[in-house]
Amino acid sequence: MMGKRVQCFVALVVLSLNTTVSFGAEPFQQWALATAANIRAHYAAPGNLFTQQPDSTKPSDIWASGVQLSALNAVGALEKSEISRAVAYADGLDAHYRFDSRGVVGYTPRPHGGERYYDDNEWIVLDLVETYELTHEQRFLRRAEDIMRFVASGESADLGGGIFWREIRRDSKNTCSNAPAICCALRLYRYDHDPKLLALAQRLYAWTNAHFQDADGLYWDNIKLDGRVEKTKYSYNSALMLRANCLFYELTREAKYLHEAQRIAQSAEKYWIRPSDGAIMDASQFAHLLSESFLYLTRIDHQKERLKMVERALRYVHDQLPNSEGLYPARWDKRAGANNHDWNLMFQASAVRGYAMAETIF
Repeated sequence: MMGKRVQCFVALVVLSLNTTVSFGAEPFQQWALATAANIRAHYAAPGNLFTQQPDSTKPSDIWASGVQLSALNAVGALEKSEISRAVAYADGLDAHYRFDSRGVVGYTPRPHGGERYYDDNEWIVLDLVETYELTHEQRFLRRAEDIMRFVASGESADLGGGIFWREIRRDSKNTCSNAPAICCALRLYRYDHDPKLLALAQRLYAWTNAHFQDADGLYWDNIKLDGRVEKTKYSYNSALMLRANCLFYELTREAKYLHEAQRIAQSAEKYWIRPSDGAIMDASQFAHLLSESFLYLTRIDHQKERLKMVERALRYVHDQLPNSEGLYPARWDKRAGANNHDWNLMFQASAVRGYAMAETIF
């Protein structure tokens, strides 16, 4: 079984390598591989790319591309023969989206164009570290380090710190551009032990908690330069801070990080899990990150009830959401409406990632 699924996908990407959690009977691997094949059937494009919409010619934006690369990495951890697809896609993205501007390289929203977003690039950093872990090819780690320099360039003293959302129109700082950056810095720190990365992670962690965390432990969305806070809560913001706490705990073994991760998880369950059927009540591209963060924490604290919760959520996705062509809609808590034709690549990739990451632990 491919080195215990690449050591549980490097133990769910770093966590608790020696832990075995045994629960669940869902065929997650089968679902992941089938959905990945369906993506190839409907979204494949020249240049080792994928399209934004099914049976289209327009390449996906970099956000959807990042979700797709994460899905290919996770599938590659299940089946060795699939790793080459992740490699080809990572190279395709590098060839078509990587852009050098202002002396630093980063990925543009569309092939060779558009204002660069720091959060888009953070997803790519996390993906490239995973591709490196699958292949042990240094070029992917070096590429992640290059893009991390772009991410770090988004930090400023405005509002006391934090990373902007986008490169040119620097009008807000968002949880989605800071929480993943913490995880990026800690993931890379594991390999190059650069103290600047650890210091960056610590600064961003303190700043994000100070500006975005609500009393329940969950996180608001963004702050404008005039200090106005947008208090919408999206599950991926809290999910990435949950993950950041897990990574800090693995690095330091300080109990405060574990306790904070558990507090966030408990509040996230109350806020986003629908009791009647277990569905995660959020958009696909956010919900899969929450389910995955629940798994990261479970690798540490072994709470089987949380596994049951994730299993139930994914069963709902599989049984209730796909259309007649096996395509997934925009949300993980309801089917698409009759007039909804937006079957974005990221919605399909979110399902693949969710299933594949669950397979590494169930």
